[in-house]
Amino acid sequence: MNHGHHHHHHPPGKHHHHTPSPPPVVVVVKEAPPPPPPHHSPPVVVVHPPPPPVVHHSPPPHHHHHNPHHHRR
Repeated sequence: MNHGHHHHHHPPGKHHHHTPSPPPVVVVVKEAPPPPPPHHSPPVVVVHPPPPPVVHHSPPPHHHHHNPHHHRR
């Protein structure tokens, strides 16, 4: 039964051969992300504060729960 497991491990080995190609691409992506993050930080912070209060103020869901309870009486 252990022999079967060994056969499955053979296919991944071939995939390892493709690993040397991606390394060069990672270096280019790391140099591009640094500049955008700082510029994208201000807009995201302003939108984060308003959404929380509006979503927390959702009274409809609570009202719906009261309806079924009244019917059960």
